[in-house]
Amino acid sequence: MARHTNAFPDLRRDLRFVPLGVDDPKVLTPEQIDRYNADGFLEHIPSPKSPSPCPAASR
Repeated sequence: MARHTNAFPDLRRDLRFVPLGVDDPKVLTPEQIDRYNADGFLEHIPSPKSPSPCPAASR
């Protein structure tokens, strides 16, 4: 079986890592952004509070 390194070789894509540049973050902390920029991923992110239930969904 052949090993493929690019599923779409004819598709021109830019797969380079681009660090986040955020001046006023709303969700992530500056430390989380720094971690993402250093490692390229985040883990163990607490989920935000669940939104209040939609009244129509309880019918």
